[in-house]
Amino acid sequence: MTTVILEIIAASFALYSHYRDATLIALLGAFGWGTFAASIFPLIAIGLTWKGTTVTGAVTAVVTALSINLEAQFADIEFPYGLSG
Repeated sequence: MTTVILEIIAASFALYSHYRDATLIALLGAFGWGTFAASIFPLIAIGLTWKGTTVTGAVTAVVTALSINLEAQFADIEFPYGLSG
C-alpha cells in the first residue's frame, strides 16, 4: 500500500513539474544518470578485468564513488576541464 501511495505522489509531482516547468525533470534526470554512471563505471572498468575482485570490494567501490559524487555536487566543487561536480 505504501508503494502505491509513493507512486501516486511521484507521478503527481512529475506531472505538475512537467506542466509547470519541464526543466526540473531534465535536471533530475541528468543528475540521476550522472550519479548512476559515476557509481557504476569504476566497478565495471576495474571489476571485470581484475581477478581479485570481491563482492565487498564492489559494494565499497559503489558506495565510495556515490559519496564522492554527492559531496562534489552539493559542495559546488569545480573540476578541471569542465567536468561536473
